[in-house]
Amino acid sequence: MLFTCPHCQTSLDVAPEHAGQTVQCPACNGKLKIPAGFADSAANQHPERKGWEEKDHANVNFVKSLAIGTGITIGFMLLMVPFRSGIGALFLNRGWVNYAETFLFCWGMTILVMKWRMIQHQQRATMIELFPARLGREINSDTVGAFIDNIYHVPITLRDSLIVNRIRKALELFESRPDNSEIATFLSTQSDIDANRSSGSYSLLKVFLWAIPILGFIGTVLGLSVAVGSLAMGDTGNPDALKS
Repeated sequence: MLFTCPHCQTSLDVAPEHAGQTVQCPACNGKLKIPAGFADSAANQHPERKGWEEKDHANVNFVKSLAIGTGITIGFMLLMVPFRSGIGALFLNRGWVNYAETFLFCWGMTILVMKWRMIQHQQRATMIELFPARLGREINSDTVGAFIDNIYHVPITLRDSLIVNRIRKALELFESRPDNSEIATFLSTQSDIDANRSSGSYSLLKVFLWAIPILGFIGTVLGLSVAVGSLAMGDTGNPDALKS
């Protein structure tokens, strides 16, 4: 029977003999008590099969990442103000290029952290027991409905993941059209789609990796231009004046 951990919302497959006992969640190590009458009530539960809105599990929220990256950049620059005469001069006294590079770096790191959190969510979803042995040793036309119901018992915060969405769609397709070759083709196609979306989600970071060195080169050129322009030329008619 399935029981949802109240601490981390992980769906757990609890043996009937554990009803009324306090157990430890394998996902978050939290203590939870299984209600005494849970076995009887769970046996009669039939979740409503209603699809859920799938989130974009590859791309981070553009506006959110931009806002956070901008905030971190501003905070970092303000932090450098007291050190303007020292290390702060590297960021504050060398023109707009340093501001742009710092902003792109902070924005890029924000995107990476947000993607890391999304990956953590996907890893938690892999801990869900989608094919419990109590439902059958194989998936066929007689047991596929029970496996689909098992997925709909999973909390929405966990079931909306790449692996769960892909398996749910495959099972529902198998329920309506029990053709193994068609299911294999569907899973292969869906895997390619997810892989392409995941690869494409790094496009903006690749732009940053290209832009930051270019900005560094532009900053070097601007610095050389300022240095050359500030030279005391002396007698412009005498080329040897440039050597002094």
